[in-house]
Amino acid sequence: MKALVLDLSGVVFVEASLIRKTLYPMLPSGAPHYDTVKAAYLNLSLGKIPEDEFWRTTGGGPELKQRFLDSMHLNPQAKPLMDEARRKGILVCALSNHVSSWVDYLSEKFSLRWDYLVVSDEAGVRKPEKEIYEIFLKRTEISAKDCLFIDDKADNLVAARELGFNCALLEDGQRRHDFNPQVKTLTEIQSMLI
Repeated sequence: MKALVLDLSGVVFVEASLIRKTLYPMLPSGAPHYDTVKAAYLNLSLGKIPEDEFWRTTGGGPELKQRFLDSMHLNPQAKPLMDEARRKGILVCALSNHVSSWVDYLSEKFSLRWDYLVVSDEAGVRKPEKEIYEIFLKRTEISAKDCLFIDDKADNLVAARELGFNCALLEDGQRRHDFNPQVKTLTEIQSMLI
């Protein structure tokens, strides 16, 4: 194995639902309907709108953005997994439907170091579209068969597996999936780093 590829929301960061469960409850009274905010986030995460337009759509501003980002929590098992991968000479990468400026802030906040980072807003495509995985492979020049990809959404893993990635689903215990292998903790991934 040459690369450990991690999703961010729901894997590296505890919060799996950035908009519905994290940001939307923080919005001021009179905020737009959830569907409007979610649509704006999808456009932001595809690089179709600038971040200031997203925050205007939510009715929030810089203070809300800061509060939102500071509400994120690091999965306590993420850094030990990343450290173990590096100790074994495995590259540590992220592949995520996210916003690059948020990822940069959170990576600095939690002292996360990425060998490669592919974020949907810069790629212009979101998982589970095959193009984002192809962008990752082209950027890293690593074969899919040499990657172990961890995500908390089975659909994202199915698409990656079709391209040859080794995959594991981080199960949250709240959804039922037929995807295998499934793990309940990131600690279980350490035994897969061979």
